[in-house]
Amino acid sequence: MSYEYRNWERLNIVTHNSSITKKSLPKPLYWLVTLAAALVNLHLTLLYQFNKLNFMSLSILVWLTIIFLIWDKKERFKLDSEIFLAFLG
Repeated sequence: MSYEYRNWERLNIVTHNSSITKKSLPKPLYWLVTLAAALVNLHLTLLYQFNKLNFMSLSILVWLTIIFLIWDKKERFKLDSEIFLAFLG
């Protein structure tokens, strides 16, 4: 074994491409925030494209309210789920 390979093994940096571990995926919170931002962006873009500016101002207010309520209760959220619920989703 070469010296370089032993150092990589000691630091536990060697990975196997054939399996995906839980550590290799980002936290579920990042996935949730990214998905929510994409949906809000899509909704507001569609309102703008169809020239519904009166609904857009109300939609911005509603989205800001939803974001505030989620931020206010963020400590009580549990982002872990069971296997059955993950497959159901």
